[in-house]
Amino acid sequence: MNRTVSDDLHFRVAQHEALEAGRFRGEGQVHGGGGSAYLGTDLEHFQATVAEDHGETLRSEFTSAVAYLNEHVSTPVENALAYFCMGAYRQFNFDGNKRTSRLMMNGILLASGYAAISVPFSREKGYNNHLHTLSLTRTRPL
Repeated sequence: MNRTVSDDLHFRVAQHEALEAGRFRGEGQVHGGGGSAYLGTDLEHFQATVAEDHGETLRSEFTSAVAYLNEHVSTPVENALAYFCMGAYRQFNFDGNKRTSRLMMNGILLASGYAAISVPFSREKGYNNHLHTLSLTRTRPL
């Protein structure tokens, strides 16, 4: 669970769609940006961290969240799920945040001997509704 792996996964999943794949918002040639995140079909947008400081706030949020998880979350399953929620909510990248966070979550699970989590298409609407609830009920996961 580290920034290098997250950046590599993000580059792979979003290299043809994100403004700058493999970097946090604001770190590369495109400064500022983001902030408005969309969690699925027919759901509202919410305001994520604005990256007008060349990504410094996002880097600090990532480092703090990972340190918190490593120190306070005792099981790999809880750690993986909390990482997913944090990454999906914080919107570190321009695009591909949920996919990158799911891959990181599954990497944590697989490395700990657990099965990966997959959301089938038939359950996508419920999944998106739960993400929407997360965005409305939590000011800052981790």
